[in-house]
Amino acid sequence: MQNNEYASVLNYTELAEHYNGYSIHWAASRSQSEAGKWTGHFRALKAGAETVRGSVGDQQDSEHAARDRAIDDAKFFVDEAIADEGRSGLNPWEVGDYHVYGYAVPANGGGYHPAYVIDRFRGIPDAPRIAVKFHEVPSQVCETEALAKIMAVSHGDNRVRNGLDLSF
Repeated sequence: MQNNEYASVLNYTELAEHYNGYSIHWAASRSQSEAGKWTGHFRALKAGAETVRGSVGDQQDSEHAARDRAIDDAKFFVDEAIADEGRSGLNPWEVGDYHVYGYAVPANGGGYHPAYVIDRFRGIPDAPRIAVKFHEVPSQVCETEALAKIMAVSHGDNRVRNGLDLSF
């Protein structure tokens, strides 16, 4: 059976909550190469954006572990897709070895929340490229989208300058 035929028979389950505007769907299948192992699969959908899809490269010991790994991988690739969108639509702010990308997220009741992604473009070669995944600042509402993006870059810049605290 060819890969594309196999993928079409997977029964995907949608996560209840969206992740950064994407609807994440996952599936797990028994490994065809290792008895007793499972493979996780994912796809992430968003209107107006290219579908993010893939399969987990390493085999898992249970269906549950394959599902969890597929969801984690989907979130990672969604974060990368968002960072890539930022590269094409917003000139990143450079802080040392990092780029900060500012975004505006519509707030309930009007206005926009600042949001940012921080990625590493040089420095430690084997460190993850995405240093801070998409982070929304829900405590702040800006009147305009442009102001929210500026504030997002400011928040991200401060986070890098204060030692890139990842506990947020």
